[in-house]
Amino acid sequence: MFTYYLDLSTASFYQEDPIPHDPSPVLIKTLEKVHASPLCPKFIQVALPIHTAGEVQPGMAAAVIAPDKERRPTVYPMKWGFRTPSGTLISTCKKADDHRCVIPSSWLIRDGCIMQTKGSRETWIAGQYRIENGLPAFTVLTVPAEFYTGEQGQSPAILRQEDIRRWLKGETVEYVNEFVVERL
Repeated sequence: MFTYYLDLSTASFYQEDPIPHDPSPVLIKTLEKVHASPLCPKFIQVALPIHTAGEVQPGMAAAVIAPDKERRPTVYPMKWGFRTPSGTLISTCKKADDHRCVIPSSWLIRDGCIMQTKGSRETWIAGQYRIENGLPAFTVLTVPAEFYTGEQGQSPAILRQEDIRRWLKGETVEYVNEFVVERL
């Protein structure tokens, strides 16, 4: 099943459903496109499989949307996390540069709750990417958690589906702040 979850308490995606629900056809279609990417063989060559089922943690590869050379949204495999010069893996960022991307997701998992964008079966997470060792890598853009929950800390910046193209072009967009929340 092609269902992504971002677990903020353990910093991992889940691609299996923790609660029964019908997966989004839009999300399934988006995630299936990753296998057509010409980058897939490069990931296989460096023993970094592209995960479309199970758990994805920082350092693993996942499907991500970024602009192609003609600036069209395209699905690519990307490794989750940037390496610092000292080798530390960075999985989140607080500011996006010109290399923006979107991580397709069904649910966010945080503090024992699952959250989904209200009125949608997809949750689109804002991020940024860069090329490291010849392969694209991404981080998740975060905003202060009080934007969503009134709590301290950071939470992923969530986009509306209709704002994906504008986000990828570098335009300013408003982040989603309405969620359906259920306890696990």
